[in-house]
Amino acid sequence: MNICVVGEGRWDVGGMCAGERYDGDVPLVVGRIAREKVGRGVRFGCCRWGVIERTEDWPDDWKDGWPAVHPAPAERWPRPPAEGTARQLWTALCLASQGTESGDFDALVFVRDSRWDGHDEREKACRQVLKDFATRGSALAVVVGFAIQEIEAWLLADPEARAAAFGESAKSRECGAPEEIENPKQCWQSLLGEAPGDATEVERRKCAIDAMRPKVVAERCPRGFGPFREEVKTRIVRLLDPEARRTRADMR
Repeated sequence: MNICVVGEGRWDVGGMCAGERYDGDVPLVVGRIAREKVGRGVRFGCCRWGVIERTEDWPDDWKDGWPAVHPAPAERWPRPPAEGTARQLWTALCLASQGTESGDFDALVFVRDSRWDGHDEREKACRQVLKDFATRGSALAVVVGFAIQEIEAWLLADPEARAAAFGESAKSRECGAPEEIENPKQCWQSLLGEAPGDATEVERRKCAIDAMRPKVVAERCPRGFGPFREEVKTRIVRLLDPEARRTRADMR
């Protein structure tokens, strides 16, 4: 199965992070959700587009930037308004539906951090884009996720995941309700700085995601992770069934 993953930064979609090659939070989380149903034998490939530098001929439709990886550090890259996020999703849908030279995509996973301010408008605009795109008759399975407030909230929500990443003492280190934390990244970095041992951040993120219990995270992050988990299960995990794969191949 070939999945196109679109996120806000390299930690989300994978690449060289802190000097190490990282598979990306989003692909690893999708794989963890899939294991609930199909076990550890699940295998799928993920494609991430890299940075696209702004140029004089940058298309007007892309004025909010191509949504694969920030072209500038996150603190200098403003979170786009609802219309901007919707345009990014439309661009991702159009490009993913075209596939690549190496083959077609079976699915697109589009994940965005989303502050409470403007979240409902952002989600509504993206759902309308999905309705409009559906009229094209594409066989592409699409999952849209919003991490409230940031994707680190998903990594911190389960005490078992915190313990796997930072040691048993982190189990009791509550940062508050995950979706109410103003800055989950800051909470993650605080635990990272206090963690024993010499494991790298890449290793700790992998450990957290591998140990997370999706059901627990969904209960603690009902506005963001809960719907994302259900969409991954219904729109992607079912495609891992060989019969579903053959049906989709016939549709192309």
